[in-house]
Amino acid sequence: MSKLMNFFIIVLVSVFIFSCNSKEKVESDEHSHNDTTGAAECCSTDEEVKSSEFDSNNSLYDIDLEFTDMNSETVNIEDFKGKYLITSMIFTQCEFACPTIVNNTKDIQNYIKDKADFKYVMVSFDHKRDTPSQLKSFYKDKNLNEDWHLLTGTSSNIRIFSMIFDISYQELDNGDFSHSNAIFLVDKNGKILDMYEGLKINTKEVANKILEKISKN
Repeated sequence: MSKLMNFFIIVLVSVFIFSCNSKEKVESDEHSHNDTTGAAECCSTDEEVKSSEFDSNNSLYDIDLEFTDMNSETVNIEDFKGKYLITSMIFTQCEFACPTIVNNTKDIQNYIKDKADFKYVMVSFDHKRDTPSQLKSFYKDKNLNEDWHLLTGTSSNIRIFSMIFDISYQELDNGDFSHSNAIFLVDKNGKILDMYEGLKINTKEVANKILEKISKN
């Protein structure tokens, strides 16, 4: 009986993995082939801006995820518990979407200023090229401050992080990545409160929405 049960579990897991990979491949193809704006091949050019309500009661901190930051220090995702997070996923070799995500987040930070205690967390898709020293160079180049944390990690932990936020990405033959573009608001307990999807977001409007969200949280 136990062998039969194990067989069914293996089949279910295999179907799940196949479905996830198929979804990522389809979304990756859409991002690569629907590009009509002249943006870099690596990135989605979906300009539709969306804000969505999240009903999940699960916490980001329910999962033990370990990363390495731009200072070569080990960071567990639970280290951010008790802080509001604005987070996304990028990679430093990205020429269009990722710099835009970072700049949008910097604008949001400037609007929020000291109205709340926020940390700004960016997890890299690219565990091969985005070493701590590369992340540090990017950190300095973008003139980020001490509230920013650029993280890299194992491919499996990066994938798990992306699945928590339903971020799709696929590595391309040249080492770049096709990926979705979104910024997320996470509360002090690790619950995802909101998502701001697209590249042409109104950062002042988003900042006001974020402050409104946390005032009710």
